[in-house]
Amino acid sequence: MKHCLVVYYSRTGRTAKAATAIANGCHADLEQIYYANGNDYLPSVPRALWQALSGRRPALAAPRHDPAEYELVVLGTPVWAGRMAPPLRSYIAAQRAGLRRVAAFCTQGGNGGADVLAAIAALSGQPLLATLTLDGELFERSAYVEPARAFGGRVEFILGQTSGAPA
Repeated sequence: MKHCLVVYYSRTGRTAKAATAIANGCHADLEQIYYANGNDYLPSVPRALWQALSGRRPALAAPRHDPAEYELVVLGTPVWAGRMAPPLRSYIAAQRAGLRRVAAFCTQGGNGGADVLAAIAALSGQPLLATLTLDGELFERSAYVEPARAFGGRVEFILGQTSGAPA
């Protein structure tokens, strides 16, 4: 069984930066979620917000990694209108059976992170072993790196404690 997978959706690049720092902190594989109709497809902001508010589950490109092969999967999303990004909702719905243990993080410009993390736990059917919310102003001055790496270190520690392997 593989160690850890960080799966995320990012429209603007902020969540991607955080996911990379987290993956570096816990030596994880990294998987970006893409819409099915191409990596360059990004919905307009109004359409993206409509998808978030309406609970839509857009079609996704096939993932490169199987989450069932990992001890723990870290899920990451931006907060859109107090909701998780629709591509992450689609990913969780499609991969739920393979999610053994889950941690999650979100990036937000305003608020709603706690609700999004609770929604990820509910949709995945798993308690979240670790959570992190990164506010937008942290990205303005690159202050997200240290909390994201620390979160990755916490995930690494959790894996070491629960697998019986040294942390």
